[in-house]
Amino acid sequence: MKQPELIESRRWAESQWSSACLGDARRTRRAIALGAAMLEEPSRSLPQQTKSWKALKGAYRLLNNPEVTPLGLSHAHWDQTRQRACDRGQQVVLFLQDSTSFSYAKHQRTEGIGYIGNAGGRGIMAHHALAVVPSRNAQEGEILGLAWQKLWNRPERARAKESRSERLARPRQSQVWEQTLEGIGEAPAHSMWVSVGDRESDIYNYMQRSRELGWHFLLRVAHNRRIETSEGLQSYLKSYLRKQPPVLSRRIHLRASTRRVAQDVELQISHAVVWITASALCGQQALGAQKCWSLRCVGTTREGEELEWILLSDLPLEERSSIESAISWYEHRWLIEEYHKCMKTGCRIEHQKLRSLGGMENLIAMTSIVSLWLLQLRNVSRVAGDRLATSVYPIGLIRLLIAVVCLNTEAEQMRLREFYHSLASLGGFLRRKGDGDPGWQTLWLGWKRLKDMYDGARILNNST
Repeated sequence: MKQPELIESRRWAESQWSSACLGDARRTRRAIALGAAMLEEPSRSLPQQTKSWKALKGAYRLLNNPEVTPLGLSHAHWDQTRQRACDRGQQVVLFLQDSTSFSYAKHQRTEGIGYIGNAGGRGIMAHHALAVVPSRNAQEGEILGLAWQKLWNRPERARAKESRSERLARPRQSQVWEQTLEGIGEAPAHSMWVSVGDRESDIYNYMQRSRELGWHFLLRVAHNRRIETSEGLQSYLKSYLRKQPPVLSRRIHLRASTRRVAQDVELQISHAVVWITASALCGQQALGAQKCWSLRCVGTTREGEELEWILLSDLPLEERSSIESAISWYEHRWLIEEYHKCMKTGCRIEHQKLRSLGGMENLIAMTSIVSLWLLQLRNVSRVAGDRLATSVYPIGLIRLLIAVVCLNTEAEQMRLREFYHSLASLGGFLRRKGDGDPGWQTLWLGWKRLKDMYDGARILNNST
């Protein structure tokens, strides 16, 4: 993401939707205008974003048009992301996959919404693949963009129990993992594309399909699968790994959760080579065994909670460097959880209201691209370094920030890192010694306040 795009919302929107396949040039212009408005006020409702009845009607016509689809609105961005990944050559590119749901239980007038959770709620399911170039620090991975999105609506569950043949014959939610790889396409020759998933991705067909398409996979194990060891013995994956002695240790950083504070944890790591066999219960017995490398990472938090990751990959994980790389790649997976948080908290997509299912899906597709801006804002601030702020931003904007925050520094000498920390302080970042770097929420709130003041000053100067 180029840093000047933080100011020019119209130019940013043109880069995302000018080549969208919407069937009419007027629809394309509306998509650009709506995208720019959403970027200006990502947390507001459509009426507040568009600011006029004429623009709001245009947005409604665009989103509810049956010829406008999420694929048409998103494909140009996906192609850009894939091209950025291809341009990396042999460099590792992680495709972080995860599913989420958008709850619309209170939107009684929206027609066609299916169920989510245990059929107790109503909403839309979504699966995303985020392309990231890994960094030594998982919090500083370079986000290339969104590589794929799939939206679907769960039908009401049938009351009668399904037979095994009926379940295998119908589409299943678990197939979304391999469908995502197929949607992105084959990995280029000599590339290193790694699909990273949580325990939901522990699916044999997905592993098989990734190899067929030239991909690699790294997933967290959910099932205690039957395996064959390198000694030719039959066993179960989790049970076998728990018997292996640790070969090295590594310190990782855990984010705060409802059960723990943010902290560093020392992991003891063991590894093994195993052959994963297909499950006859899922109709996969015709597929052969796959050679995989597995890691078990175990540690204890300050609260006494035992942490255990069992990771599985088709990449050789035998040397210390390859083992540490795999763990670091899995640490990057939290970025897609932050991305979903950007959609739900930053862009408040669950609070938007449209009456048609197609309109809501189109709005989710556009929001998924706008949300990247919020996530990338944080990453841009963390890799800013010691460059001068004037190399990116107008001198007038920098002087305004210095005046508002009451800094004792010259605008011409201000560094980008200081600029972003000062910007975040406008959004509530306290800048205490132990606070670390600001997150996307304080940066975005600070940016919004500063931009409003900067735009107001420019309008006032032009009117006098």
